[in-house]
Amino acid sequence: MITSTGNAQVRNIVQLKKKAKERRKQKLYVVEGVRMFSEAPADQIESIYLSASFASDVKKYGSAARETL
Repeated sequence: MITSTGNAQVRNIVQLKKKAKERRKQKLYVVEGVRMFSEAPADQIESIYLSASFASDVKKYGSAARETL
């Protein structure tokens, strides 16, 4: 679990969200939201980050929540 906003992964995500030049350089992009995630091509997903509250909902609601992913 990442708890610091100073984490290198978090800083990289922020850069990807803010700067098109960085997205082109890394050939990556950030997708936010269940719907956008579900529409993303599975073979292009490199990493998945989710909030603790969303992870809790997935555990709480089980397969119904997983189907939205």
